[in-house]
Amino acid sequence: MARTTNKARRNDKGSRISVPLSSGYTAIIRRPSIGVITAVQKKAEELFPYPDPPTEQMEMVTGAEVTFTTVKMSRLHEIKGAGGQGQLEAIDALSDTERDLLRQIMVADSERMQYLMDFVFTRRLDIEGAYGDEGRAELIEAFAEELEEVREFGTLPDDLKDLDDWQVVLRCFIVADQMDYASIMAGAMMAFDQSDITPEEVRGRMQFLRS
Repeated sequence: MARTTNKARRNDKGSRISVPLSSGYTAIIRRPSIGVITAVQKKAEELFPYPDPPTEQMEMVTGAEVTFTTVKMSRLHEIKGAGGQGQLEAIDALSDTERDLLRQIMVADSERMQYLMDFVFTRRLDIEGAYGDEGRAELIEAFAEELEEVREFGTLPDDLKDLDDWQVVLRCFIVADQMDYASIMAGAMMAFDQSDITPEEVRGRMQFLRS
């Protein structure tokens, strides 16, 4: 069987997620295969693990020592996934230790999401009408003045300092604001979800990220 070309992949609308941006461009997220999704998620979990639950030891009447956890981690994950006033009340009811563990879990989730976003931006995201090196070079040239101003008079955030011109243009000028970034994030969530998602669910996720 002949190999699928990049052009054929771009025409496969079933594997693409279109995200209109405030800059007037449309981002195209190419959905990875299940194998890639699993590998990237596993790597993110290895790089940014959840904290281990605290433990204590108890000596049994037989003299044997038993180790048990003192915090129910599944409860913290439930609170993390909750929202609204119920979540705030649940957090208030936690002990200091539980609250710190929840904070560590949320930090790990944030770092995992950033790892996913870096993967999407560098390997799975195109701008409609600007495919390949030639198309990207044209967009870099279109934003050459802004790029020069940023390089000469500004200081890029640490996570952008070592990126090439294309990634800086993409993340600073084409994905132009927080709403754009939230939309890309929602698209990435959809691309990495291994189950079927309805358009209503996607819109709900995007609305949540924008709020």
